[in-house]
Amino acid sequence: MPVRIYFRGLILFRFPVVDNHVRLEAELINEPQLQPPDGHEPEIQVATGEDFRDLLLPRSTGALFQGTNPNPVYRLLPWSPDPDTDVQIRIPGCEVPGVTRALSFYQYVPEIDRLARMAGLTRGGEDRTYVRNRIIVDCGRIRVSDVVTWDTGFPVEAAAEDRPSAPAVIKFMGVDVRGHAAVECVVDAPGDRVDIEYTVGGVVYTEEYPALGTRNQLASENTTEVMIRNYEYQRGQPVPWGMDFQWLFARLGYGAANLNGEQEVDAFLALQREAGLDGLLQEDRASLFPGNDGRPFPYIVSNTSLTQLRPLTGTKSRPLCIGGS
Repeated sequence: MPVRIYFRGLILFRFPVVDNHVRLEAELINEPQLQPPDGHEPEIQVATGEDFRDLLLPRSTGALFQGTNPNPVYRLLPWSPDPDTDVQIRIPGCEVPGVTRALSFYQYVPEIDRLARMAGLTRGGEDRTYVRNRIIVDCGRIRVSDVVTWDTGFPVEAAAEDRPSAPAVIKFMGVDVRGHAAVECVVDAPGDRVDIEYTVGGVVYTEEYPALGTRNQLASENTTEVMIRNYEYQRGQPVPWGMDFQWLFARLGYGAANLNGEQEVDAFLALQREAGLDGLLQEDRASLFPGNDGRPFPYIVSNTSLTQLRPLTGTKSRPLCIGGS
């Protein structure tokens, strides 16, 4: 009877030791000057298998998770936590405290400090303003469940071949690192209930989410699933680069450096693209990477290998959103 917690979007995973146990602190990252639709907005949803008609019942605490919104918030519907707040997820079924990392996490989640060293970035003090919210998990094992896949219906080049979506190879601008990268991580833990703790105006609220215990259309039998997403608003089509990845470096206090070694930036900009994609590139370059100075960010170097995430809603216009550790 597992609990599963899914993480998708721009997230910095950290693993501090608290009370002699490693816990997961997933920081949902956003540039502090940007708000939706330009910035990222987090969303949390819980699936227990309850029938959709139960969604019309208000939460037991009435004001739980609603922040300053006077309207009732309903169980199991997606909700966005207030800025600068923590969400604590506890799993009572865990007999062994602490969070461990599977081999796939080490293999496919980019390590920010390593990329920074390779790019010659200088580190200063950490910048907490980039953390929109922090999700804290007390136990379980985190693994990678999906890597970037590109839908070839959205061509990277002007003429796409007739082939299905496939995992795509990415490269990080300015450093000699390429391969497959995670776009979805999952924490698996024993148990059939999740307790979510959230603070509003200094008041701590806790909500219990037990599994339904029977077969249903919404979640695996005897399983509670939590979906955590941190995306920007969808645009007309997905882009095969993720310039917002630079914010993970900024969060940790890394400054910018010239990334145009061996004219990589020039070659990237010179690639032939269809008009819509080129317009989005110019838009992102103006706001996220105006010159050659910046931090490493991922871009697809082969449209036969790494693409997008699979949230509960459609993903056809999602940007390339890779997390880091």
